[in-house]
Amino acid sequence: VKHRLGVREAATYDAIADRQKDDLEAFETCRTFVKTITLGGAVSKCHLHARLGLLGEFLPDDDDDDTSSDKRQQLWVPGQSKSKIEVHDGKRQKIDHKREQQRAKRRARKATIKNRDIPPLRKNVVHMLAQEFPHIEFIANGGIQTLSAVKEVVDEGLNGSEPKAIGAMVGRAAINHP
Repeated sequence: VKHRLGVREAATYDAIADRQKDDLEAFETCRTFVKTITLGGAVSKCHLHARLGLLGEFLPDDDDDDTSSDKRQQLWVPGQSKSKIEVHDGKRQKIDHKREQQRAKRRARKATIKNRDIPPLRKNVVHMLAQEFPHIEFIANGGIQTLSAVKEVVDEGLNGSEPKAIGAMVGRAAINHP
């Protein structure tokens, strides 16, 4: 089973407060999840992405003209009053659907990039879970860029203790720098 530490709403996520927390809250959440999925005995391996997943749209950046609410066009929805699709001078607003689609793609791309950087990595949670569930194989994922980082994850464990993660996934680093 591949999973994350949890999910949060991107628009209300507080990165500063999250960075000040220790790994215990993430561990507690994941421990409950792992306990639930392994009760039947069919799950023997967990791939853990060691950061939160942020869902939805992020709040607009100050320098981001595309996402400011006053510039976003609203599409007409059946049953909606016509007044919601009129502009201030009383004329109907033309909607450039292709441009809206391009803006949506840019917002999604920016959200994906932020999702990789904003939530902090909590690599120790993988090792904490490996200690709690020694009968499950854990593979760490997230922020692993080099072969030496893979070796570090597999060899070190949590403060050099056993059991530890049995492996590490290298994703974008392998794709971007083969």
